[in-house]
Amino acid sequence: MDWTIERAMPAALILVLALACWWLGRRTAARLNRGRHPETRLTSAAQVALLTNGPIRVAETTVASMLEREQLRADSVGRLYRTPTAPSDALSREAAELTGTGVGVATVLRGLVEGDTVRELIDDLTKRGLLVDGQALRRAWKWTAIEEAVLAAAGVAAFVGGLNGYVLISVLLPAWFAFAALSRRRAARRIRPTDAGRTAAEAAWPDQSLISGLTGSVAVGGLSNHPDRELRIALLRGLPATRRTGVAIAGAAGGFAGPAGYWAAGTGCGSGCGGGAGCGSGCGGSGCGSGCGGGCGGGCGGGNS
Repeated sequence: MDWTIERAMPAALILVLALACWWLGRRTAARLNRGRHPETRLTSAAQVALLTNGPIRVAETTVASMLEREQLRADSVGRLYRTPTAPSDALSREAAELTGTGVGVATVLRGLVEGDTVRELIDDLTKRGLLVDGQALRRAWKWTAIEEAVLAAAGVAAFVGGLNGYVLISVLLPAWFAFAALSRRRAARRIRPTDAGRTAAEAAWPDQSLISGLTGSVAVGGLSNHPDRELRIALLRGLPATRRTGVAIAGAAGGFAGPAGYWAAGTGCGSGCGGGAGCGSGCGGSGCGSGCGGGCGGGCGGGNS
């Protein structure tokens, strides 16, 4: 085969276009991941919980808050019951409806995660640039994958037509970019904080009006970080075995892992709890997880059981 500049030109053009498409996709993803710095601070523990460890942490924080305010009580096997005390916010009212006359904590958590109130909270923080816009990110990676697939097909067509002498390079690179874009598109389904969202969450941890008491401990570290040992054990008993293990790991590790995001374990809770700045008065100085508790509560349900 005669290797000439003319035969290499189609391959070079395809490679340049493939790199340009990938660069544009990365640039769009980086912009969406940065978010916008908030003009106002966070106003609720639920917002902090969502930015710290996603919807499940919002559900855990809501249950902990209702137990602390004696709007719910829990038995020793993790079943929740309503009390005469009326809930005062949308999340609490939804949790009360899910609880009914008595139900396992796992059912309430799942219902809250899938409920309209959490969805509205996610939409609000997404519009404020504190959560990654998953729909826009998936759309960006979808178009990147389509463009790269078209370029790979063009490389094959050029080779078949006798124009492309470097088919392996001009086909494999855009094909690899296409598969990578599809993989990132799937990963974009996860609800993640933007860089601005992480900054806002870290700034909120020392705020005693948001993160304090039993609820603050759970907002930062999850149910396994609940300071009341008896209540913590009861709630964890009400979770499936696999979920219980995940909660224990996330609570001990901190959930929010700084630059890595809340979906990976890391040092977030260490800086929030160990120093006493993030978890409020409910935590001790020895760290998070089981080290946070020990005699901080009065039985299941905040003393009402």
